[in-house]
Amino acid sequence: MKGKRRPWTQPEETRLLIFFERGHTETAIAKALNRTLKAITARREHLRDRAGGRDYYLASDIAKIMGLSKSAVYRWISHGWLPSSRSGQRSSNLYPDLLGPDMRHISREQFVAFLSDELHWGRWFVQRVQSGYWRDLATHLRGNARLISPAEAGALLCMTAAYVCLIANRGKLPFVRGSRLYPDGQMGGRAIWIRADLIPASMLPRQQRRSA
Repeated sequence: MKGKRRPWTQPEETRLLIFFERGHTETAIAKALNRTLKAITARREHLRDRAGGRDYYLASDIAKIMGLSKSAVYRWISHGWLPSSRSGQRSSNLYPDLLGPDMRHISREQFVAFLSDELHWGRWFVQRVQSGYWRDLATHLRGNARLISPAEAGALLCMTAAYVCLIANRGKLPFVRGSRLYPDGQMGGRAIWIRADLIPASMLPRQQRRSA
C-alpha cells in the first residue's frame, strides 16, 4: 500500500521557487525539502503553469504582474534598472525614445535580479503585486526589510519629515529612492523610503530602545 502523499504548504512552495531561481539542481532541492525527485518536478511544473509557464516577459506583462502602468516599467528599462534584451520584433511607435525601435523582453532571471536588488525596492510595492506566485517570491526576497515614508520615520524618531530627508541625504539614515505611494494605492512622483529595519538603535527614543 502506497503511503499517503504529503501536501505542499505555502512556505515549502516559496522555498522551492527560491531554490530554482538560484540555480539549485532538482536533486539538491529534493534533499533539502525531503521530497522525491518526481514530486519536485511535478510541483515545479504546477507552479510554472500557475505563473503562466513563461521564461520571457514583455514590459506590458511585467506591468500587469506588478500592478503598475506600462510607462513605469518602460522607465525602469530606459534607466537600465530592469535588464532586458532585444526580442528581434519590430514594435509600434509607442515610446520610441524609451525603448528604441525594437521590442524588449525580460527573462525570468533578469526579473528576479531586479526584484532582488534592494536599491530598487522603493520603485515597487509587494502589496500591489497581482500574481500570487510573484508576490510570494517578492515577499521572500525582501525578507525582513521594511520601508516607511519620511513622515512615518519622523513620527518614530520624534523629528519632522523634512529633517528626516535631510539627514538621510547626508548618509545618517539608510534609504532607497523610489516613487510615492498614495492612500488610494496609486503611485507617482519621486520619493525616498527609509529602511526602518536598518535605523540605528542609537537614534531611537529611549523608551523605544528598551522595547526593541
